[in-house]
Amino acid sequence: MKVMNNESDESKEREEILLVKNPEFSEWQGLMFGNKGNDGLVWRPLKGGEPNWFWRKMQYLILGSKWVKDPKEKSDERN
Repeated sequence: MKVMNNESDESKEREEILLVKNPEFSEWQGLMFGNKGNDGLVWRPLKGGEPNWFWRKMQYLILGSKWVKDPKEKSDERN
Protein backbone atom coordinates (compact mmCIF):
# COMPACT_ATOMS: atom_id res chain seq x y z
CA MET A 1 0.00 0.00 0.00
CA LYS A 2 1.33 3.39 -1.02
CA VAL A 3 1.38 6.16 1.57
CA MET A 4 0.02 9.49 0.35
CA ASN A 5 1.76 12.60 1.57
CA ASN A 6 0.86 16.24 1.08
CA GLU A 7 3.73 17.01 -1.28
CA SER A 8 3.37 15.89 -4.85
CA ASP A 9 6.18 14.10 -6.66
CA GLU A 10 6.59 17.08 -8.99
CA SER A 11 7.50 19.41 -6.15
CA LYS A 12 10.37 17.12 -5.19
CA GLU A 13 11.94 17.36 -8.63
CA ARG A 14 14.94 19.61 -8.92
CA GLU A 15 14.34 23.03 -10.45
CA GLU A 16 16.71 23.98 -13.24
CA ILE A 17 17.66 27.48 -14.22
CA LEU A 18 18.30 27.88 -17.92
CA LEU A 19 20.59 30.66 -19.06
CA VAL A 20 20.29 32.08 -22.55
CA LYS A 21 23.52 33.36 -24.04
CA ASN A 22 23.17 35.87 -26.86
CA PRO A 23 25.36 35.10 -29.84
CA GLU A 24 28.34 37.33 -30.55
CA PHE A 25 28.09 38.99 -33.93
CA SER A 26 30.95 39.72 -36.32
CA GLU A 27 32.36 43.17 -37.02
CA TRP A 28 31.70 42.51 -40.74
CA GLN A 29 28.38 43.46 -42.29
CA GLY A 30 27.16 42.68 -45.77
CA LEU A 31 25.31 45.41 -47.65
CA MET A 32 23.10 43.28 -49.86
CA PHE A 33 21.07 43.92 -53.00
CA GLY A 34 21.72 47.54 -53.85
CA ASN A 35 22.22 48.83 -50.33
CA LYS A 36 23.69 52.32 -50.45
CA GLY A 37 23.62 52.83 -46.70
CA ASN A 38 19.98 53.40 -45.80
CA ASP A 39 18.02 51.07 -48.08
CA GLY A 40 18.32 47.40 -48.94
CA LEU A 41 19.35 44.57 -46.65
CA VAL A 42 22.17 44.49 -44.10
CA TRP A 43 23.38 41.07 -42.96
CA ARG A 44 25.73 40.58 -40.01
CA PRO A 45 26.99 36.99 -39.56
CA LEU A 46 28.03 35.42 -36.28
CA LYS A 47 31.60 35.92 -35.11
CA GLY A 48 33.83 33.43 -36.87
CA GLY A 49 31.30 32.91 -39.67
CA GLU A 50 32.39 35.79 -41.87
CA PRO A 51 33.03 35.04 -45.53
CA ASN A 52 36.66 35.05 -46.68
CA TRP A 53 38.13 37.48 -49.22
CA PHE A 54 37.24 35.34 -52.24
CA TRP A 55 33.62 34.91 -51.16
CA ARG A 56 33.24 38.66 -50.49
CA LYS A 57 34.76 39.53 -53.88
CA MET A 58 32.54 37.08 -55.77
CA GLN A 59 29.42 38.42 -54.04
CA TYR A 60 30.47 41.93 -55.06
CA LEU A 61 31.16 41.00 -58.69
CA ILE A 62 28.07 38.82 -59.22
CA LEU A 63 25.42 40.27 -56.90
CA GLY A 64 26.71 43.77 -56.15
CA SER A 65 26.87 42.99 -52.42
CA LYS A 66 29.54 44.94 -50.57
CA TRP A 67 31.15 43.79 -47.32
CA VAL A 68 32.44 46.41 -44.87
CA LYS A 69 33.83 46.34 -41.36
CA ASP A 70 31.78 48.15 -38.77
CA PRO A 71 33.36 51.58 -38.17
CA LYS A 72 32.44 51.33 -34.47
CA GLU A 73 34.62 48.22 -34.11
CA LYS A 74 37.58 49.96 -35.78
CA SER A 75 37.42 52.91 -33.39
CA ASP A 76 37.23 50.56 -30.38
CA GLU A 77 40.37 48.70 -31.49
CA ARG A 78 42.42 51.91 -31.72
CA ASN A 79 41.67 52.99 -28.14
